[in-house]
Amino acid sequence: MHWAMRKVLPIALVCCGLLPAIGNAQEQEEDDDGLDDEFALLEDETVYSASKHEQKISDSPSTVTVITREQIENTHCTNITCLLRQVPEIEVRRMKPMHHSVGARALASEIGDKVLLLVDGREDNVEAFGMPFWCAMAVHIEDIERIEVIRGPGSALYGANAHSLVVNVTTRSEKENKSRVFLGFGEHSRASLDLAVNRIIGAWRLRLNAGREAADSFTAGNSDKREINWVGLRVARDWGSSISRVDLSYMGGSGGVSVSLSQAELGDIKAVRAALSHESDWLRAHVWYQMFSFDAMFDLPLQYGDTILGKVPRSMYLLNQALDTGLQINRELFTGNLLIGGVDYRFLSMFMEGNDPETALQHRLGVFVQDEQRLWDQLTLLAGLRIDYNSITPFTVSPRAAIVWRAGESQALRLAFGRAFRKPSFFNTSVHLTNIIPASGFPEVTDFMHRSIGNEDLGNEEVTSIEIGYRGRFLEGALTIESDAFFNWYRDVIAFTYNIVEGSLGVPDLDQSWFRFENNGLSVNSAGGSVSLVYTLRKALRLSANYTFRHSWYVSETFLDFYGKGDRVPWEPAHLFNLSGSYVFKNGLRLGAALHLRSGFREPWTEDGGLFGRQILVPEPAKAMLGAYVSYRLKAGGGWVESGVRAFDLLNAPWRDLTGVERFDGVPVGGQTLGRLLLFFVRGEI
Repeated sequence: MHWAMRKVLPIALVCCGLLPAIGNAQEQEEDDDGLDDEFALLEDETVYSASKHEQKISDSPSTVTVITREQIENTHCTNITCLLRQVPEIEVRRMKPMHHSVGARALASEIGDKVLLLVDGREDNVEAFGMPFWCAMAVHIEDIERIEVIRGPGSALYGANAHSLVVNVTTRSEKENKSRVFLGFGEHSRASLDLAVNRIIGAWRLRLNAGREAADSFTAGNSDKREINWVGLRVARDWGSSISRVDLSYMGGSGGVSVSLSQAELGDIKAVRAALSHESDWLRAHVWYQMFSFDAMFDLPLQYGDTILGKVPRSMYLLNQALDTGLQINRELFTGNLLIGGVDYRFLSMFMEGNDPETALQHRLGVFVQDEQRLWDQLTLLAGLRIDYNSITPFTVSPRAAIVWRAGESQALRLAFGRAFRKPSFFNTSVHLTNIIPASGFPEVTDFMHRSIGNEDLGNEEVTSIEIGYRGRFLEGALTIESDAFFNWYRDVIAFTYNIVEGSLGVPDLDQSWFRFENNGLSVNSAGGSVSLVYTLRKALRLSANYTFRHSWYVSETFLDFYGKGDRVPWEPAHLFNLSGSYVFKNGLRLGAALHLRSGFREPWTEDGGLFGRQILVPEPAKAMLGAYVSYRLKAGGGWVESGVRAFDLLNAPWRDLTGVERFDGVPVGGQTLGRLLLFFVRGEI
């Protein structure tokens, strides 16, 4: 019966219109005698990020989605955030040409600061704002081998900022002498280039890569642009049972981002990253250094009603540095047991022009231990604990526990509990501007801004989560079904708050007024879940569908006057749905499509786009977006050459990832339309 289903299901999909043709599918099936072996390999697919050691994905104590190299090649996506948009329970919003906000399950903020981004295990968040700059990474989509996405708390292993999502990007490291090239160009002045050269010299592995990404804004008539250039070098020494590696990279460019108070243009961006690491079966050690600097150009008048109080300087320079050291040891104490322990220390600094003080420092120290016990080859028990200290907030304890039951060879049930936190960023705690330009008649605005924004007394944001998950494989491994249900308690969420006291004639009394970041009592509960189905056939056909539902509601008094007690959080869509399909023909033709839908939501904005305006809820209707790709790959000597086109928003739907309003002076704020993007590309490997 299973053999019959594998024969009938692709034909039914063609009849339903999900695939335009199967072409040589039957010929390919007749030629391939290794089907069962391939599905065994899929079943044995390993993940690392969930427990900091390699394990079968079905044994993972966390909800993990793996985006493989094959999926990356067979997609319409041109960047990491597009790939993440198709993962269950993930919400992605594009705020500016170079800024995407990514969140998981609930409370996906404008900044996107509840996500921890790792690149080859290295923390890649920019600590000035506590968020990843997804489009300012020295990693092209062609450089990625796989992405492991952990939905849910991750602080028990990774510490600060692994609040609701951990994204671990593993770059490619070919084990043979090969070179790669990717060249793309398309609408909106889009240009994409990536080059990589790999050489094996005895036990040494060398890799040199360079690239460029450039694009105009999607909005007609808008001058916002982004331009990123990078170069990287990797030198690795294989010792047989271990490997040592040095990674160096430089990135420079410019583009637009969004921050809590304003949208800004970043010029003269520079990022330097250097990493030294050593890995073996039982030991992992690293030393990392990261420098990130830019000139921020703001257009942010300080305005209350019709009154202009002053403005922020047009340009400010910011320098963020981080030094990270860590050690991890894995030991098997007895049969079926694995004990993992580690310690890491991070030194952080921020220099900001026109700030008081201009230099701010932080220290982070984390110690973690995790014990995993396997019983009867069917039951796995896990318990872990991490203690974190940082110099701006109290000690934080992040516990974790999970039970994974292998109900059969291809089915598993999971029950997990965890607690995680996000520590305040430099922007939340340390920004006190001294270079404000006051308007005529408001000299006191300089002192007002000097004592505003940053709050040194902030605590950590916290989330406690309980989740139940299921993973099963059917049709001899061809069909994978996953489902998850979660309940999260979000507490002490950091938000920007203010109280403007009006004096005579409605003019603000700045001596009595304040605005700053606070753990403002925003307590939210969130319940939801997802279901995902993936059907694969001999690495040629892949069909995927997933649906996410979530419902978050306020349980604190802070926003009840505005939103109403018990009302759901308005700024997150309740429903997310993804459908995708791809097929690789034996003759080299590749094609596929992806559909993304989300329900409507309402976003809070200031009425006139100013800094202190009255809050209103702006509706954003439900949207649908279609992407597609087609390419043809031709073998050439010992390599291959491929050409094709990728289409984002193929039907040119008026998609907006962020609702926009018009500022009091007519300047639009947010709400850029994501128009269609056609990217023609040529790539090859020799």
